[in-house]
Amino acid sequence: MREYLNDFEEFCGAIRAGVVNENYARELEGDRTINAYFAFVEFINLIRNEAEESGRREIDKSDGTDETKQLREYRRKPYQELRSIAVSWRKRREKEFAKLAQKRQNLKESLEEHEHEDGVGKST
Repeated sequence: MREYLNDFEEFCGAIRAGVVNENYARELEGDRTINAYFAFVEFINLIRNEAEESGRREIDKSDGTDETKQLREYRRKPYQELRSIAVSWRKRREKEFAKLAQKRQNLKESLEEHEHEDGVGKST
């Protein structure tokens, strides 16, 4: 499972670094990326908690250099890139679905209004 999630983490890291165009990536792998994160979020949280605990132990052993601190911070946040992209894309998708639902509702109301107007004044 970690290999599967690692692939998405690398993919999302490439997006955040600008190596892969985000719009293209979202069209290509948007649903899979969102699903990978949210389907395994509990597993990811367990890994993150383990990393956090491990990071605390490393603090006691660290040499205090900036490089060590940065490495420690990175290790304490596994799947951060995946999380960031998946959460962002999910919010964006929800907004898109809400707009689509509103457009459908407006169309439905418009059709009903026209049906009502067409039916008014006609004798049967």
